Amino acid sequence: MVRHFHGGLQSKAENLMLEKGENKEYLPIKGLTTFTKATAELLLGADNPVIKQGLFL
Repeated sequence: MVRHFHGGLQSKAENLMLEKGENKEYLPIKGLTTFTKATAELLLGADNPVIKQGLFL
């Protein structure tokens, strides 16, 4: 038998999220900008012209 968590914990987590100004919407098609930039810097190097010119998005 599988038990699912309902009610209290979920509501508490949602309230904390909303208090921080976060929402449950999906990311934009380009993804999370800070993650994309950090990944590009890791792969290409932070001094790469593509990074410096902001062409990685």
